[in-house]
Amino acid sequence: MFIICLLLYVTANATNYYISSSGNDASDGRSPAAAWQTLAKVNATAFQPGDKILFKAGGVWSGVLAPPGSGVAGKPIVIDKYGKGVLPVINGPGTNSSTVFSLTNQSYWEVNNLEITNMQTSGGTARLNGIAVAGPNSGTGVNHIYIRNCYVHDVNSISRESDPDFSKGCGGIIFTGITNDVLIKGCHVKNVMVEGIRNSSEVKCAHFVIDSNLVEDVYGDGIVLHGVKDH
Repeated sequence: MFIICLLLYVTANATNYYISSSGNDASDGRSPAAAWQTLAKVNATAFQPGDKILFKAGGVWSGVLAPPGSGVAGKPIVIDKYGKGVLPVINGPGTNSSTVFSLTNQSYWEVNNLEITNMQTSGGTARLNGIAVAGPNSGTGVNHIYIRNCYVHDVNSISRESDPDFSKGCGGIIFTGITNDVLIKGCHVKNVMVEGIRNSSEVKCAHFVIDSNLVEDVYGDGIVLHGVKDH
């Protein structure tokens, strides 16, 4: 009975949050007419299982997206677009060691239909990421991270191979640590440095699927599975 009541509570309290580049962070974000405006507002919100974070199609944002919280089995937190039109775009800062969208030790997320760039225009480091998901290096790890139909491109350093920080741990879509039940499907990764799609874990991850993606114009490896087992 306790489990049933908990599931009913989670379902009843799941919320859709809308983000528009013409929105207002002072609004409640719970309808297109009351959409939030900034990534900072999203990053400052504690999301709950079953919540949806919906970016307006055709909108453009600059900065980084690192929303807190975790979902639960059967109730992931979902990022997607709303409305008709092209994918919402997030242009990263292009600064040293920056990541545009990141999850750290967070489970049960599904990320769909984002366009992401992170092009460096000054300075010099190869450690730039489009999407980066980090799990712990011990224990059971994180679970259920799905990335679908995202376009990650122009994630590049100006210094390329001459950079002393050249690293295979960065690029388009990068997973590190123990990450189980992963799906990367239908994504397009183009013109990134160093890796296109890669996971890296010293403790083997289970159920890691990379399916039906297009990877092109990648300085290093296209797709790498490093430390996986069981499907």
